[in-house]
Amino acid sequence: MTQIRPIKNWIAALIFFAGTAAAQEPRELSWNDLLPKSQSVGSALPEPAPQTRLDRLLAEVEANQSVDVPVVKELNGANVKIPGFVVPLEFVEGGTVGSLLLVPYFGACMHYPPPPANQVVHVELATPMVIDSLWEPVWVLGEMTTTFRNSEMGAAGYSMAAGQIQAYD
Repeated sequence: MTQIRPIKNWIAALIFFAGTAAAQEPRELSWNDLLPKSQSVGSALPEPAPQTRLDRLLAEVEANQSVDVPVVKELNGANVKIPGFVVPLEFVEGGTVGSLLLVPYFGACMHYPPPPANQVVHVELATPMVIDSLWEPVWVLGEMTTTFRNSEMGAAGYSMAAGQIQAYD
């Protein structure tokens, strides 16, 4: 009987640590995961808009510092991993990047029209890094929030504190 208790404790510890390791694994997201269920995938694609509509949106952002962007609230605070392309926002010493936008396709935010805000993630890097190639996709890992951010390159409905950027395999 006394030998069974240590085995039960060992099994309980093993289950606990296995569950903890699984909880630390980031949830892998696709860009469709950033769309609320009420929004169809096709509606996430940018539609050609007259310049006046873009001007109104920018004026609203400047006046309110936020826009009502349809986001998935359950992603707030989630540990995630999402693929995308880098649009550098802030260059710091030695040509390293301190913050960036992560976008679903190459060239987004550099050409008109940019993707909708719920298809853009504003990323703050824990440690500035050199981005070797803007035309190669990457994985960004970290904690996501549903915090709206605006920059000269575009509006982002999500923000992320990135712990890591990896090459996309």
